[in-house]
Amino acid sequence: VYARPGKEYLPAHPVLGIIVTILCILNPIMSLFRPGPTDKKRPIFNWAHWGVGMVAQILAIITIIFGVELQKSTAPKYTVWVVIGFVIYYVIMEITHKIVDKLFNSQMIKGIAIQSSYR
Repeated sequence: VYARPGKEYLPAHPVLGIIVTILCILNPIMSLFRPGPTDKKRPIFNWAHWGVGMVAQILAIITIIFGVELQKSTAPKYTVWVVIGFVIYYVIMEITHKIVDKLFNSQMIKGIAIQSSYR
């Protein structure tokens, strides 16, 4: 992989791609060994599973940006901005999801009885 002057980081693209792929394969395999909900090791698993997923996502975004910047890439120059826009959208959606999740799982909501219309 040839990198233009000032873009010496670009040869990391294929290596990062392999690492991301390994992490993406590893994470669902980890879930096969998930401890039960009351197991003492469950919090450790939760953090490890979350960590592997987050590292995979962050490295994937970096890898995509590096790939777009490669000389062989035929992507238009604005593609990096499309990726950055997607990342901003993704972060906003994640934050929104966390807020909504906290609201619906708060103590105020737990006291409300929800009845199904199916009987």
